Amino acid sequence: MIERILISIALIVAGFVLYKIFIARQLRQAQAALPGLEGKEAGKYLILYFTSPTCGPCRTTQRPALKKVQDAFGDQLQIITVDVTEQPAIAEQWRVMTLPTTYLFDTAGTPNECNLGVTYADRLIQQIKGMGAQSLTLQQTSA
Repeated sequence: MIERILISIALIVAGFVLYKIFIARQLRQAQAALPGLEGKEAGKYLILYFTSPTCGPCRTTQRPALKKVQDAFGDQLQIITVDVTEQPAIAEQWRVMTLPTTYLFDTAGTPNECNLGVTYADRLIQQIKGMGAQSLTLQQTSA
């Protein structure tokens, strides 16, 4: 019984480590000038959002979350949406395998986070704050 528990724990740890390695690799690749970033505005935080018209979670959960995040940061944040059905080459070069996928970049254009699957507004806001951004909602309540 203890052996099975130890094996299970080892598999969970191995899976977690592999996931972290995969995300780190994705972020390293994002540092290269990959397509899809041509419209990036200098000095703004950026979310690069991969979606498709047939992605249910994208429509029902991710887009409303991105709207909340945009409202929270206003002009400090830019969101670039890539429709993988219209631009499959871009999705392939970014190695997007899950929809939705979001990459978060700081104001210098350095990728800091990669989220595979739905990421809720609270988490996105915390990730952007972790890069140094001030949310407008916080500024309004503290004034």
